[in-house]
Amino acid sequence: MSKECSDPQSMEGAARPRLVLVVESTSRGNGGIARVARLLAWVAEAEQREGRLRAELVVLSAADPDQGWRFPIHLAHGSRARFVAQVHRSALWSTHVLYDFPNMARAHSPVLRLLRPYMTGLMGVEIWPGGHHPRRRAAERARSLWAISAFTRDVAARTLAWHRDIPVCWLATEEDDAPEAAANTSRANVAIVARLEMSHGGKGHRELIEAWPSVVQRVPGARLLVVGTGGGESELRAMAACSSERDSIEFRGYVPEEEMPALWAEASVLAMPSRREGFGLAYIEAMRHSLPVVASVHDAGREVNIHGETGFNVNLEDPTDLPNRLCELLLNPELRARMGENGERRWYQHFRRSCFISRFRPILHDFLKPGHRQPPGAGEGEAE
Repeated sequence: MSKECSDPQSMEGAARPRLVLVVESTSRGNGGIARVARLLAWVAEAEQREGRLRAELVVLSAADPDQGWRFPIHLAHGSRARFVAQVHRSALWSTHVLYDFPNMARAHSPVLRLLRPYMTGLMGVEIWPGGHHPRRRAAERARSLWAISAFTRDVAARTLAWHRDIPVCWLATEEDDAPEAAANTSRANVAIVARLEMSHGGKGHRELIEAWPSVVQRVPGARLLVVGTGGGESELRAMAACSSERDSIEFRGYVPEEEMPALWAEASVLAMPSRREGFGLAYIEAMRHSLPVVASVHDAGREVNIHGETGFNVNLEDPTDLPNRLCELLLNPELRARMGENGERRWYQHFRRSCFISRFRPILHDFLKPGHRQPPGAGEGEAE
């Protein structure tokens, strides 16, 4: 992994490829997957602007207007049939196809696999053992893969039918500048910003709610801000209602992206101690806003968040570790400020949009080179 933003590799002398980027959504209301799609689109825009390729974008569901990309955008408006048809039309125009994640790559039919190579990203959940088999097959049939973290890459090495050296490209925020407002160190609000789910070990909501009485006992007035929606909401609300500190647990629901700066300004700490997080965009958003992070030792959080420097990575097998670290941060404004400053520095060095573009360009260039061999089974099987 590069330690700083580097210059993109040159592709001079090669014929200009035609790339189709196929994504689920680029709308700002569609969460992390849409953010990844927008980051990939900015890479394609940069490559096209510098004359290295020509690009098109195919979107299954929704796209916000005026993103600034200067290539054709084809919207399927949620129609799977229209989407698959457009993927095939665009793929026949192209030389290469890039999917944001394996669920979209299921549109790449056996005929297309013979005609056009494709690459897809590995976001995490699609490759967990016992996960969605069609998505895993779509990953296995790709000519090239890339992973959003070393943790996700290592899981892929254990679960996919074939494995070569899968490059890692950390994700990024879409901004290159930090917000002007400084972090407020006088409050005691812990925020978790994540989809409310109980599957795959969850995002850490259960552990935070269980730990919360111990935190409030030592930090009177502390509040837990639960931001997000999802299939586990009713179960988590019921769990919080049974807590002795239920009055200090607030479910904020869905917060639009334009309102998130106010939420970050209200928070003292971002805590998302998950067990199987593939990367964790919330971590780097918190760092950008100079907030310390509490992640876990069990997943990609330990890659993004540096223990003892930008926050803490807790061991969820030790039920005292999470509340102790939260209290350590909430009771020490100077520690929070120092870790927040360290986090902002780390964000600036690794997790800005321009850093993602520089990291992803060599991965894309390698995929676009002629002569790559297909992995075993890449041209076999039936369309999903």
